[in-house]
Amino acid sequence: MELLERLRTAGLTVSRTGNQLVVAPRDRLTDELRAAIRAAKPQLLSALQPKPTEMGNETHAGAIAAPLSSAQEAARWEVLAQLEANPSVQRAFVNRFNEDGTMVVMLAIRGVGTGELHIPAERFNQASLDDYGALLNTIEGAG
Repeated sequence: MELLERLRTAGLTVSRTGNQLVVAPRDRLTDELRAAIRAAKPQLLSALQPKPTEMGNETHAGAIAAPLSSAQEAARWEVLAQLEANPSVQRAFVNRFNEDGTMVVMLAIRGVGTGELHIPAERFNQASLDDYGALLNTIEGAG
């Protein structure tokens, strides 16, 4: 979708949580982009809808997983949207830091599913490029 591409080119991430669009960072949104997003909301929601095979909430054992928090759901939609927007990409991830410094990585692997990785603050230095490099190497080798 052209608007979605335009938003991403502007450095914005666009994801969905249910029937709500999540566009970040908000300070990069112009009035023109806001109006375009409002006008095209149904099309954007449709474009960000993951394929049915990517929507499952089942564990490997077949049991239903616990409901996701709003932060988890937003991260899950974002990584699925990344895969949808980039058909040649096999893995996508987003990360956030909890108040206690724990790094939380939401990872999606095409054809496999999504999951979270929690890295304790004492095991990951946010200021270390080496730690980020090691994380990227681990994700690239996943699957």
